[in-house]
Amino acid sequence: MFVTASLCLTVYLASNIDSIRSNKIPRLGVNFSSAALVIGGVFVGREAISYAINFRKMVSIFYMYRYILERDMEEIRFKDVVSGMIKLEREVHNRDLEEKDVRDIVNHNRLLLLLMMRKFPSIFRPACSRFLLHILHGYIHRIEEGPVEELGDEIRVVSIGIFILSPAISIFFILYYIAKIIEKSQSNMFYVFKKSHRPWFKYMMAKRNEYPHETHRKIQKGAGYLNGFFLSRKRDCIPRVCSGISFLLSCLVFLVGYLILSILVASKPNLSQSLSQDITVFGRTTNIVYLSYLMGGISCCLRCLSIEYGVSNRRKMFAKWCVLMEQTEVLKYCGRRGSLEAIMSKIFVPRIYLFLVEIVSPFIVPFQLEGMRRRLERIRQEFESVGEGEYDRRVSILDL
Repeated sequence: MFVTASLCLTVYLASNIDSIRSNKIPRLGVNFSSAALVIGGVFVGREAISYAINFRKMVSIFYMYRYILERDMEEIRFKDVVSGMIKLEREVHNRDLEEKDVRDIVNHNRLLLLLMMRKFPSIFRPACSRFLLHILHGYIHRIEEGPVEELGDEIRVVSIGIFILSPAISIFFILYYIAKIIEKSQSNMFYVFKKSHRPWFKYMMAKRNEYPHETHRKIQKGAGYLNGFFLSRKRDCIPRVCSGISFLLSCLVFLVGYLILSILVASKPNLSQSLSQDITVFGRTTNIVYLSYLMGGISCCLRCLSIEYGVSNRRKMFAKWCVLMEQTEVLKYCGRRGSLEAIMSKIFVPRIYLFLVEIVSPFIVPFQLEGMRRRLERIRQEFESVGEGEYDRRVSILDL
């Protein structure tokens, strides 16, 4: 939301820089800057409404989670938990989960469901509840065909609409949605295994009638490893610091874009001279192009370091869990995927695409404005050819 709002505001303010300098309020019209502002406002408003709707669903999940925590294991009414899961799945994903499918698992092993609810609260969020449903379907041999995360029709509709209204903004949004799809597929590759590689539930079911201290300790320790696997990136300080610095640099890239546009609308001779104009930063002389690429490159490197650190830490947690639970098949399966995952984590990192767009986006609009500026220059010459009496009645070039 912040990236989209910053880009649209940058285009709008830079296109109306003369009105701002003369202390006038920029007016909306049928032009590129106004279209960018309207599209950005619609997108940000849609995201805000979606957040408010999801927050309402989060409240019901919080009450169900608090109900489980406040009661002892023997006092929990699993009927309420099962009905809550069915209602949640119908509201969030519009799917009907039969009550007997959940009851079979609850009746066979209460510890499994309770352990997941207590140790993995992130699973019960609206965005992650599909993971729990995928596990339930996989255990009762009702796994569905195709990927877990589907691509909604609203993405196609929004992308086509933006493409019709504004080519430059549409490219940004389409790349953004592609990056989100890659991000979901990248996160799913950690825990979406084949049906034959889901033996940890068989392990717990085989031990359901045994209550030795060693088995209970292994389950608790394994829950800690899985908890670190799901929440490692939220707890680590290094990825958060790298992400913060990377976010700051990406904001500076937009400031550089604003500087480029402000130079262009100040009627410089041509685009090449505007981009190659020297500026002084910390006593060093450079130009806008090199400064933009430098900040964008540092931002990409920090983002790659953050993703790589989080990926390796999660792999360590999952490997420890496999060793503890004696899941050699899953460990070998993950080992075979190590090289593929390394390539995926280095190439298909969605943030790289977003920051490449952030680096390129300040240069897309100036090239479009260059042709517009030449046409407006001819209009300005025609106005100047009018007599002196008509001088005060000329309209501003940017108002056109």
